[in-house]
Amino acid sequence: PRSTLFPYTTLFRSASEKVKERALFVLTQSSSPEARRTIGEMARDSANPSLQRKAIHYMGLMGNAESRNELASIYKASSDMQLKRDILHSFMQTGSRDFLLDVAKSEQNPELRLDAIHQLAISGGQEQLEQLYKSETSPENKKAILKSMFMTGGDASWLEQIARNEKDPGLRMAAIKSLGLMGPRVHGDVLVNIYQSDQDPEVRHAVLNALFLAQNGKALVDLARAEKDPKWKQEIVQKMSLVHSKEVTDYMLEVLR
Repeated sequence: PRSTLFPYTTLFRSASEKVKERALFVLTQSSSPEARRTIGEMARDSANPSLQRKAIHYMGLMGNAESRNELASIYKASSDMQLKRDILHSFMQTGSRDFLLDVAKSEQNPELRLDAIHQLAISGGQEQLEQLYKSETSPENKKAILKSMFMTGGDASWLEQIARNEKDPGLRMAAIKSLGLMGPRVHGDVLVNIYQSDQDPEVRHAVLNALFLAQNGKALVDLARAEKDPKWKQEIVQKMSLVHSKEVTDYMLEVLR
């Protein structure tokens, strides 16, 4: 029976937008099956897009298995791009990585697949992204995975392996950029080693940019000291001039003497 929710359903039919949103919020505080069912109905009701998106937001915050399954069902049934993005964002908020991984694997729309990858990274899904990378065949999607990895806050060792061993230079450079964006958590000696062992100019440029992004003055100084080619040395010094560190200051003073 729905009688216990009669005041709320009446409001949804005739009240102002603000009152409807308040009633929807009150429903989220209830654990009753009727309340959950009403929220689910509002999340499916495309006649009021604003209220529908509020319902989706609240369902995401509820975080229980029933609400996640309901959101997954709405996602599959909808053709509304913004609505699907809202659902992906809700799953990121609740850390529902299995659903995001499923979308990243099976979604036919390339924009939504990339959005799922992005949300998966924000949710800390390093393990899921590594799994997706291994099964992915599209170089662009692989690149998107690597570019997102720095947001996971996880271990850098997997990215280091890609940066060292991946055959595609574009993918190596994407991994290198993510390593740079991970900042001080990444050991500069890894990037220095890649610079010294990889003769691809674009990869080397990517390493220098990564060290700049990481503000790793020590690694740049080590490279400048070891570099024999004047053109490469000049580029290293240019990057170094934008980094604030004691090692860089000492090196610049040494050069000027």
